[in-house]
Amino acid sequence: MANYVVSERSVKDMVEKRIILKKVEYVDYHVETKIMRCISKEIHPNNSELFGGYVLNCLELMPIEKRIIQYINKFIQESMDTRIVKITTNSNISLLRYYQAELHSYEIITFSDLSSNKYTDNNSKFSGGTTFSLLPLKDIVSTFAPTSVLLTVLSTIIPSTTAINYQKQFKPIINGLKVNRTKAKTYKKMTRIIIVEDYNKLSDKEFDLLKTISYFIQAKQLLNIGIIIQCSEEEKWDTSLMDIPSENFDITMEDLNFLTSNEIIFKPYVLQLAQKFGIPFFKKYSDIIIHSIQASEENYDTMLQKILDKMLATSHQQSQIDQGELDKFLKYCSLFINSFTKFDIEDVFDEKSLNFLNPALQAKVLDNQQEDTYLFMEEAIKLFFYNRARRDVPSQIVGKLYKHINKHYPYEYIYLAHLVEMFSRDREEIISAYIVAYCYTKKEGLFQQRLQLLSAISKYSPEYRYLECIEMLRDHTSYEINMLKEMVESLLNNAKLSSLTVLAKLCFYCSIAIYYYEHELNQSVLENLHNEIFVSLNQLNENNCNNLPYWQNEFNMNLILLTTVLKNPYSKAKRNAQKSIGKMIEYFEFNKEKEMKNYLKLLRLGNAIYPEDIEKGMLFTKKAFTLSKGKEDWVVDHELSKINYSYSLIYLGQYSKAFDLLKAKPSIDLSLINQDTQLSFKNNYWIAGRLSNRLSLSRVLKEFNGLLKEAGNSNSSDVMIIRNNAAAALLKNNHEKAIEMLEYVISHGDSYHQFYALHNLLSFYFEAGDVDNYNHTIVKIKANDDPLIQPFQSFFNDKFQIMLLLMKEELTFTEKENRLLYIMNERYPSPGYAYFKNLILYGGIERWFE
Repeated sequence: MANYVVSERSVKDMVEKRIILKKVEYVDYHVETKIMRCISKEIHPNNSELFGGYVLNCLELMPIEKRIIQYINKFIQESMDTRIVKITTNSNISLLRYYQAELHSYEIITFSDLSSNKYTDNNSKFSGGTTFSLLPLKDIVSTFAPTSVLLTVLSTIIPSTTAINYQKQFKPIINGLKVNRTKAKTYKKMTRIIIVEDYNKLSDKEFDLLKTISYFIQAKQLLNIGIIIQCSEEEKWDTSLMDIPSENFDITMEDLNFLTSNEIIFKPYVLQLAQKFGIPFFKKYSDIIIHSIQASEENYDTMLQKILDKMLATSHQQSQIDQGELDKFLKYCSLFINSFTKFDIEDVFDEKSLNFLNPALQAKVLDNQQEDTYLFMEEAIKLFFYNRARRDVPSQIVGKLYKHINKHYPYEYIYLAHLVEMFSRDREEIISAYIVAYCYTKKEGLFQQRLQLLSAISKYSPEYRYLECIEMLRDHTSYEINMLKEMVESLLNNAKLSSLTVLAKLCFYCSIAIYYYEHELNQSVLENLHNEIFVSLNQLNENNCNNLPYWQNEFNMNLILLTTVLKNPYSKAKRNAQKSIGKMIEYFEFNKEKEMKNYLKLLRLGNAIYPEDIEKGMLFTKKAFTLSKGKEDWVVDHELSKINYSYSLIYLGQYSKAFDLLKAKPSIDLSLINQDTQLSFKNNYWIAGRLSNRLSLSRVLKEFNGLLKEAGNSNSSDVMIIRNNAAAALLKNNHEKAIEMLEYVISHGDSYHQFYALHNLLSFYFEAGDVDNYNHTIVKIKANDDPLIQPFQSFFNDKFQIMLLLMKEELTFTEKENRLLYIMNERYPSPGYAYFKNLILYGGIERWFE
């Protein structure tokens, strides 16, 4: 270590010694940068470039720094095929100043500046470019394709929070970076480099931004930008970054010898300590380390204990507090979440424990950057105390802590699961806690935390299969349907017989319910699952659920949706589900501010809750639309409610109103939510446009075919509806192809989709005057007992009978059509029947699960 007075001579000395600035005792950034460039490039400044009498602390480059620098230089020189590189290093060193000096020919952008909106399309630094039209965020995520069931998280539905962040905050940044609208074949010369200094400290929002920018770079739409990402823990790399070129740089014995300037043979545990805490920590306590390595009994824990003893020595002597008691206090504190308050300490331990706060602060073991909020200065020190706490803290203390967190931090499900694992010997109790934590992170869109939970629970086999099953159901199109079916049935039976908590069982059951809604046709299977959810839901109470309204409402909504695919006992299931609606509405109205998201979700279910009374259902969907309108925080919910509301309007015959509603430009790119949302919106828009006669049949046919191409080869519920709609629009132009498409829906769809396809076949035979095929088809359609159609069964029986009678009359088709509409209007004047009076039925689509 040496002090240098910056002058022409001292700069020359620094260049000759090949040293780089480590600590600067002045503030002038521009002067520092000039010096750094001189040093890094070994260029002597001109005589006119005198830097004044600033005093600098300088240090020669460490071996690990040289290795990283060489790797970065190589990356930049050979960056023809990739523009993103990640480095993992446990050194706890910052190379930002090196980047700013060595890479001075590039524009260096720190990710912290980027994410704080310092670089946007309104900033002079990036102004003047064309604004960017948003691309589907689902494409951004799916570009980083998962490779196993553990990695499917990032290719699934994007939560609304991400979509809102993208629209409100990412879009200006992306525009500022000047993204090309189309993908290029090759990159341009790199002129800008984004530096992510600490990947591990990125917030969820920053993480989403990094994935977004990475996507555009890999897609060759950002052509002159590179990214250097530094991470301190190898296992923390997200799956979306797994395929990016990377290198791991560990601290080595060579680095330790460099730091101590001694030819000392360090023992492995010393290297382990340096790797755990980083270079600055090692340097600070190197005297203890060097004097202790001769002791044969030394190991990692005893070495760290000696360092902690030194840290705590002065403070406990000054405060006259017993160091053993101070150690015990720190062990207890390590059990808290990342931070804790005086109230937490008093409630879990006792008031006397507060006396240990100041000594711990003086020793720089704890920190209180915010008033009455404390945390450990070093994560590794917290981990040291935490590992000891896991071994010897009394179970009653852990139990008290669990009750405290359960009561005062009810949404900390991940942390609660870890506590259960600490004090419980019951495997199924531990698994239950992890299932609840996992489902909470899934519901709230906490992607990275979900991955961590999957990793944490993987050691519990075979119970781990519960979460594996839920993960597979989320990405069910990637798996063979029979394999999934067998797995679900097996685990469902296991769960029923298990000692999993009621809350965990409900989380598991409802995950299956969402899948069964689209894919299970066996009524007995559906009824059994419905009964399990219903019984378990009645067992849920404040003693076995720490956040009762939150979970009750979630499970009730899943139960309501499941009833829509039940046939028998349909009425009983529906009555049971509808009983809870009033209580839920009352609760949400009273807690509207806190529970608005769930309230809007419930209101969007209006048509599912009341399929037999579309007018009543529309009261719900319209309210969801109105409550969310113009609210920045609920922009995604507003667009979803618009789809549900448009469905209500279409089925009440208000086609022009539905068309105008959907014609207005969405306030967010719908593909940011998921592809299904965008398909639903377009599907309803084309239906409303056709039935209001504001769009031609040829235009609608073209658009439905386009939707089918977008949807791919899936046989999902939505795709079946779109296939029916495309066939319906094609009937007049190419009835052979249309009938082939309708027959496919009849063969592969569920009873609801089959009904629409059979209805449109009947309409074709009605127009063609084909009585034989009409009679053959009517037998099939009368056997259809889909629960969503059941409330209108009498209406359709009348309609089909009148159509058969009109086929035998000597009338033109137009006269028959008009006569049919007149009779049905006379017999069924209620607006609830308006849509079903049409000869051709296009299927509307709703969004319920988002």
